[in-house]
Amino acid sequence: MASPKPPLHLYRDCIRLISHLAPGSSPKSLALRSTLRREWDKNQGVTDQAKIEDLRGGAVRGLANYLTLVSSSMGGSGGGSAAKATSGGLRDSLKSYEKRSIKGMERGVEK
Repeated sequence: MASPKPPLHLYRDCIRLISHLAPGSSPKSLALRSTLRREWDKNQGVTDQAKIEDLRGGAVRGLANYLTLVSSSMGGSGGGSAAKATSGGLRDSLKSYEKRSIKGMERGVEK
């Protein structure tokens, strides 16, 4: 099984995801980037592996919750099936990422 991505990869993945969710320099994009950057700066010096896994899990859950919110807000419009499929795929990927991270953390505890 592959080991979890380093925190920098997760940060870059989040930046890419923001580019897809809110392209350009819209207020939503700027707010998401600002929030992500603030959290990254606040926790950049964390070296405790358990704390890193906890922060990673929180980031993944937050993204999954946001995608669920976006997906449900598109539900009433009658359209947006492609967006729903995309957000559903992203949500599944995030859940898979979270499971791998948790398994990696459990392996680290067993050692």
